[in-house]
Amino acid sequence: MKSKDIKIRFKSINLLSKSMNPKPDKDFDQEDFHFIINGKTNLQKEAKLIVSQTEVKIHPNKNRDILLGSILVECQFQVDDFADILDKTEESSITFPKELDILIKTMSISTIRGIMYSEFNGTYLTNAILPIIFLPSSNTKPEAISKKNFIE
Repeated sequence: MKSKDIKIRFKSINLLSKSMNPKPDKDFDQEDFHFIINGKTNLQKEAKLIVSQTEVKIHPNKNRDILLGSILVECQFQVDDFADILDKTEESSITFPKELDILIKTMSISTIRGIMYSEFNGTYLTNAILPIIFLPSSNTKPEAISKKNFIE
């Protein structure tokens, strides 16, 4: 696919759910967290939207069986020339460029980081700040990216 400038902008940001469980016992370290990040992306062709949902689950690093809290955020992105960016090489599926996929995921993770900070500020999860996450670029094989032990 030929490289092309893509005009993209946020259409909406929606907090779909959040939860926070009671603070664990006194041995709980409020500086040491483990994050599990899950995401999914859908295309809405008629509306020319890319919809990304990102969920973060927060656990204490010392006991990953305990769920401290979770948050689910949806970001909707409006894409100009939506039909032009789609790869229709297979009849049964439609995809979009890997660079755009990485951009959408990066913006969604950055957005949920800020929402987490705002929503959990003033609670025992104040310091549960999502770390900076480097997604593999189109020029980098995923196995070449080091995986931090606090992210699954």
